[in-house]
Amino acid sequence: MIAPRRRLVAASILLVLEAVAFALFVTESVTGAIAAIAFTCVSLWVHVVLHECGPLVVAKLLRLPVIAVRIAPFTGWQSEVSVRPAPSATALPLRMVLFYLGGPMANLCTATVLATATALTSTAWTRVALLGAALLAALLGVVNLLPGISPRSDGRNLLRWLLAPTATRAALRAAYYQEEASRTLRTIARGEVDDDRLGDPVRDGNDPRLALAAFQRRWSTGHAQSAADLIADAERLAPLARADSTDPVAAAAIGEALTVQFGLLYLYAAVVNRSPVEHKEVLEISELAQLALSRAATHVVGSCRHEPGSPAQPAAGACAVAASRDSAGH
Repeated sequence: MIAPRRRLVAASILLVLEAVAFALFVTESVTGAIAAIAFTCVSLWVHVVLHECGPLVVAKLLRLPVIAVRIAPFTGWQSEVSVRPAPSATALPLRMVLFYLGGPMANLCTATVLATATALTSTAWTRVALLGAALLAALLGVVNLLPGISPRSDGRNLLRWLLAPTATRAALRAAYYQEEASRTLRTIARGEVDDDRLGDPVRDGNDPRLALAAFQRRWSTGHAQSAADLIADAERLAPLARADSTDPVAAAAIGEALTVQFGLLYLYAAVVNRSPVEHKEVLEISELAQLALSRAATHVVGSCRHEPGSPAQPAAGACAVAASRDSAGH
């Protein structure tokens, strides 16, 4: 079985040879054919740059925060423009649709201009060069409009924002929270939080995200071994999930973590140790699971009902990103 990269290289070589043969047939000149093919190949990089300039210009016009611009081959073999919009920003679905259309539309407009210029030239090799460049631009634009396998393809993101804008907006907001939680975990892992705080992961007034991160790190790194300690920590953490002042996403995360932790613990006890699970413990797990679901639903509804014109800004350190990316192997 031929590796995908080798198949791509073989297909590229075959296309170049066919293009040389076609150019030689049209121009009837070896020099003209080589010049036409060289111009067409160089134009590929120009089309990639134009493809990324499209969403970049749209993002600037629509005031979408741009956090990264990568253009191959100057920044490796990945080309993309990344933005970090506020999940509850005004008219976000429309703005994101226009953002993802920016790259393909730039390529298709370039293809139209080059095709028009082809009809205005009289030199054979110039016509071949312009026609080849126009075809490359059109191909790059059309391919990026097709829903691809990559989660960052323009076509897939277009469909996501067109067909399910509410769910996509809610997923974006959840991604902000996940990034915040990951950042907190990395902060704890680097030792920036004292060990005495990890010994008592829940204190009055603590940020629920920090409390949950400390709880997870405490039990994933073996800071305590006793099941009684685990239950005591969970009993101090659970009230944060029930508190009305706790952010719904944080409350849902706490409920989910405790449900999974104790669900697996009781399952192991019942199946491996054949220890009976008390009805009270089952009810506690059920309550935490329902709490996680209800708080998650409240978060989704709340994000949909946010008043226009007052976008909620992402928490500090959040890096949820939407990216427009070309699908031509870059």
